[in-house]
Amino acid sequence: MLLDILIISAPGIVLALGALAAEYAGVMTIFLEGCINLGAFFCFAIAVWSGNIYFAIICSCAVCMLFVFVVWIFVKKTGANIFLVGAGINLFAAGIIPLFSQLWFGTSGVVAANIIEPSAFFVRNGSTLMSFLLVACFVFIVLQTSWGISLRVCGNQKDVLAANTINTAKLQCQSWIIASAFASFAGAVLTIRLQSFVPNISSGKGWIALAAVFLGRKNVFGVIAASLLFAAAEYAANRMQGLYSLQPSFMLTIPYFITLILFIIVPSKKQKE
Repeated sequence: MLLDILIISAPGIVLALGALAAEYAGVMTIFLEGCINLGAFFCFAIAVWSGNIYFAIICSCAVCMLFVFVVWIFVKKTGANIFLVGAGINLFAAGIIPLFSQLWFGTSGVVAANIIEPSAFFVRNGSTLMSFLLVACFVFIVLQTSWGISLRVCGNQKDVLAANTINTAKLQCQSWIIASAFASFAGAVLTIRLQSFVPNISSGKGWIALAAVFLGRKNVFGVIAASLLFAAAEYAANRMQGLYSLQPSFMLTIPYFITLILFIIVPSKKQKE
């Protein structure tokens, strides 16, 4: 059971830590849903074309990172509302993916292919191991390096960083790029595990990642714990779906219902003070 929960949680933890990086920097990551779907689609398409799953993961992350970087430049040049721009990325992904899918695969629906062998180690265990290696690297960098310390205070103490000649705008841009890369990686893991691309494969996982950031009190280990809790809820929903004669659509709402309950019952910092 514990291993299953860890496997389920792996992409969610990566996704939540990407959102946490941007939250540290004081910028919102409303675009996570779009980047998950873009990363999943491009990973699938490139894996089918190249036959190399690692190359596909790298390329899909690079595409999302470049796209978000260009969007960031647009935001800085025009002063556009960052919330609306993030929502626009989600809408752009929802529109462009069916177009590319139709052009490349002849359908805008589900596309299935054996991008790696179904019995291959990487599908479940390998992708989980890679995810947790990425998590470990992130935790070390954020907690043990000067760049990580600067990132953690960027959102609340910009003046202090500016006084030490640290470019806060650059840190914010980097945090967006990290969030996009982590979201793309999470999407790639999801499509690898399914061995197919499913439209809207994110299914609200980007919003759950944002919820994990706030439920975890914007603390690295708190966010990981919150992500594990959501994974445990998803595992329970999957088990109950197989054991009881309940509607699958109802069972799939359990993680989101638990998210809502936690937001209601867990007091905010201000309430505690």
